[in-house]
Amino acid sequence: MMTEPDPRGKQDRGDILRESVESMHRNLFILCSLLALFVTVDARGQETDPKEKRQIDFAIGLYQRGDYREAAAEFETYLKNLQWNSRREVALFFSGESHRQLKESGKAEAAYTQFLKEYPDSQYVPIATYRLAEIHLDRKQGPQAASLLKPLLDKDLTPDLEESVYYALGLASSLAGNSDEAIGWWEKGRAKFPNGPTDLQISLGIGVEAFRLGQWETAQKELSRWIGASEPSGSGAYPDALSKLAETYENLERGEEAKQTWLKLAEVTKDSNLLERALLSAAKNAFRLEQWAVLDQLAPRLAATIHSPPSRFQMNLLYGNRFYREKEWKRAAGYYSKALEEMESLPIGKPEEKQSLQEETAIRYGWCLFALEDWQGLQGALQPLADSQAKNPELLYLLGEAWKGQGNATEAIRWFSAVPESAEISATAKRNAADLAYASEDWERVSDLYLALAQKNEDPEEKIFYRLRAADGARKLDRFDQAAALYAEVKVDSSSETVKEKASYLEGWSLQRAGNLNDAIKALEEFRSSYPKSEFLPEGLFLLGQSYEKTGKTELAIPVLENLNGQFPDNLWTAEGLLILAGAYSKKGDYGKVLETLVTFQKRFPEKEMNKAYALWLAKALTDRARYEEALATLRALDPGQLNGQELEERQFLLAENLRKTKNYDEAVKAYQLYLEKFSGGRHLAAVHLGLGIATKQMGQGEEAKRHSNEALQLLESGQVADPAIEAQIYLLAGDLAFEAGDYDSAYRFYAKPSILVRHPVFTPLALAKSAQCKEKLGETEKAKSLREELLRDFPDSEPAKGLSQGAPKGGSE
Repeated sequence: MMTEPDPRGKQDRGDILRESVESMHRNLFILCSLLALFVTVDARGQETDPKEKRQIDFAIGLYQRGDYREAAAEFETYLKNLQWNSRREVALFFSGESHRQLKESGKAEAAYTQFLKEYPDSQYVPIATYRLAEIHLDRKQGPQAASLLKPLLDKDLTPDLEESVYYALGLASSLAGNSDEAIGWWEKGRAKFPNGPTDLQISLGIGVEAFRLGQWETAQKELSRWIGASEPSGSGAYPDALSKLAETYENLERGEEAKQTWLKLAEVTKDSNLLERALLSAAKNAFRLEQWAVLDQLAPRLAATIHSPPSRFQMNLLYGNRFYREKEWKRAAGYYSKALEEMESLPIGKPEEKQSLQEETAIRYGWCLFALEDWQGLQGALQPLADSQAKNPELLYLLGEAWKGQGNATEAIRWFSAVPESAEISATAKRNAADLAYASEDWERVSDLYLALAQKNEDPEEKIFYRLRAADGARKLDRFDQAAALYAEVKVDSSSETVKEKASYLEGWSLQRAGNLNDAIKALEEFRSSYPKSEFLPEGLFLLGQSYEKTGKTELAIPVLENLNGQFPDNLWTAEGLLILAGAYSKKGDYGKVLETLVTFQKRFPEKEMNKAYALWLAKALTDRARYEEALATLRALDPGQLNGQELEERQFLLAENLRKTKNYDEAVKAYQLYLEKFSGGRHLAAVHLGLGIATKQMGQGEEAKRHSNEALQLLESGQVADPAIEAQIYLLAGDLAFEAGDYDSAYRFYAKPSILVRHPVFTPLALAKSAQCKEKLGETEKAKSLREELLRDFPDSEPAKGLSQGAPKGGSE
């Protein structure tokens, strides 16, 4: 039987308990306590200003009459007179009570809060605290209410107040979404006050929370107890409790009781939506119980009662399912057709849910049309869903049958092929599709189709053929892991050397594409050894060298790539291999080989466009290794007109850096400034300002150096510097400028950051040495000594450590 949707929207979890809260408020016997408060305060024996006594008596009198708004105003008058304080406790408390009665929760909260602040030892603190908790409960602020209520249980409370606190704690936990905790509080309250005023509300509360937790036995017991003691007309929660009890019976698989409860709800509810739901749910349970007579009896009432599109849809779906089960295809098709029409006017919910429901209904309708051999009708019913990207296996299969019935083999194969392998109906569909799918290069279907055929075929040669084709399909679809596994099986099982050679090569190819580099290396080495004259060897060598390089095995990558270069000098795979070979030599520090390899690449493959990228890479590598003149030569050889925006930015930055490193400060400053003009939002802004600061400092332009130092610091503080080396140099430059200005405190703070926040092998020892110099200038000799000891201990081989004997650190901001 199909699963019908639940037409109800999400329900506020506090709705069904709201009446219980109101009842709880009504049942509290706090009024007696309030009157006692007034009597107690009045009997203190203190002398009271007659005007003050008259004012408070008047306010209390108005409150006792129920004139709460007038009472609130009079209490306010009393509280505004700062010389009236003998009855202030009463006035504050009853001000809160008056506003509470007026449902002015904000003002009530303010009064109770002030009362608790001024009279923390009052015997009526529990009542005021409880009132504040009530306000939070009314606002559905469970955690705030609970924080007020829990401490009350440690106080000496009246029984009625204590019982109410337990109940309110349960409600607070419920509002906070903690059903287990709510049930725990209610059970404690019921155990301590059996048959108390909140006893029935506790049953309702526990029933609702147990329902939410899926504790069906408990929910059934408690909801039944509350419903049994409640009058249908006397409780707004009664219909909702009945619906939950009916759902509970359904979850307990007590269908008859569920059906009877839904029918009972249908008799008492005045809500048209709830009535429709109750009648439909009763009918569904009758369907599950196969009580066809009951279903027929309900039909006229359903037809007369059901008006909303969602309910009409469910009704038609239900009766369609009934006749579908009895194989009365024509009658079932009629109901399903009406259900699908109703879907057009259904309120839009989640698109995916509506799509799923529409698919399910249309498929049942489709099976009816299939049984009736109405092929055009079948296509018309299902094609719109297929056009909306529906992927249900039955829908796809039925569309294949529809096209097959109309004699269109191509379309039939398309839909049969779309049926996923995991579907039960897959085998029938796949048998109709595999060969035509491969012939039309429909790779999306080929791999799954042939793999399924191979798994079910017993002939060894046919199995190899199917797996090879499945592997081809998987490879074309970038399913490289799957392809590699299939090629490996073919390589082992085939008796044909030609098939073995291709499968061996493609296994390594697929593993490399999948990123399984170690496995790719094993497969490609085996291929290289077994088929040294293969037409696939150039790409095989390239992939092998690339895999070695990607796994960090540079020593092994170099001979493989040199072999490719020597054996196949003009092959395009050699061009790709030369670039990787250059990178490998760079990692070894053999820059002669790097240059030789790149020159070979440029001469042999001048049409290749990757030389500019590698030239930039080479320039950066030379810069990093302090080979500044060589880097400058490489950069100047690059044609800016051949570079894109990012490459131009990188060239300009490296040009400026290397000019500075070769102490061409004037040219460096111009290069840096050109970078700022052309790349104002560039990736190297902080490094550029750092370079400008260092260069202008060396040129004696102190103010300009300080300006760029500040720019670099701002970029650093805004989080735009990710390189620890740049960060350390920015702080060192700022420290040098402060030191030269005689501001040793500021200089020390700058120098301290590279030695504390950044641990860099070059700049941290320099920062430690300069920090020690600052401390010496400041007269803190012991601190200077400690910093030098740290330098010698942590960086004994650094230049600053070696230079300590000369009294100054080696190196500076340049």
